Amino acid sequence: VKWSSLGLISQAWPCEQRHLGEQAFRAAKATYAELLRQGKEKEAREFEMAAAKAAARDVVVEVKWTGDADIDVQVNEPAGTFCSYRQQRSTSGGVFGGDSYAAGNRPMGGSYSELYICSQGFAGEYQVQLKNVWGKVAGGKVTVDIYTNYLTDKGQKIHHQIPIGDK
Repeated sequence: VKWSSLGLISQAWPCEQRHLGEQAFRAAKATYAELLRQGKEKEAREFEMAAAKAAARDVVVEVKWTGDADIDVQVNEPAGTFCSYRQQRSTSGGVFGGDSYAAGNRPMGGSYSELYICSQGFAGEYQVQLKNVWGKVAGGKVTVDIYTNYLTDKGQKIHHQIPIGDK
């Protein structure tokens, strides 16, 4: 259980498969609790540290907006690969985490987001491309949050408001 849950936690999952990571996290929590119940505190601490390391991500990009519009996000990765709604997994490890507008789970004119996750990325420059598919974004801007070394003690967050037009 320890081996498989850590393996699944270490992976990023697209929306349709997110339940796999969530189930692995619950299994890891139960395993941790069982180790403590058995009095294996050292093994439990080691497992907890391994789970925290598995949950860390090299790069996370979240694009959010409000208004009656759909924005598509594509992340171009250092190895020349890309990840987007149309290419939901890249050979460089990127995963498109979901498009809340396309999912239809929000009312028109609400708040929307797209998410890119790379558990273990290549060193180099990542380029985020935004495309206004249709409609008008409230205030004419989207919010882009970029996290590096996510869930580690070296984590950093970059926050930008990016103007977006028809093109």
